[in-house]
Amino acid sequence: DPLYPLGHAYFGIMDVVGRQNIIDVNPSLTVHPLSGTTLQLSGHIFHRAQRQDALYNAGGMVVRPGAPGTSRDVGQEIDVVLSQHFGRHVTADLGYGHFFPGTFIEQTGSDQAIDFVYLQLALRY
Repeated sequence: DPLYPLGHAYFGIMDVVGRQNIIDVNPSLTVHPLSGTTLQLSGHIFHRAQRQDALYNAGGMVVRPGAPGTSRDVGQEIDVVLSQHFGRHVTADLGYGHFFPGTFIEQTGSDQAIDFVYLQLALRY
């Protein structure tokens, strides 16, 4: 387990799932429509590796306990990130993510879809 886990770098920008007990199929497409502009579209299809084990968040905490007989299908996430570089030192990101709950989420409690929007300005020296 890493000391400071960074889930959104690998398992979607929303940090819905963590590294433990997860299988993630992650198709991604990146295009550069203009100079200094990047548009990235990624998808995540999440399944639990072991049915009896839990679903964990990016920090390693149990989100939903596992049980035999429950589905491995955790859900799917779609992420869209638009990045604009303003010279060497400034980048602005606008991101949107949507999580579609899977059968395991439906079987173990609240199964509401999740939307996530963010705007980020990065300054590098």
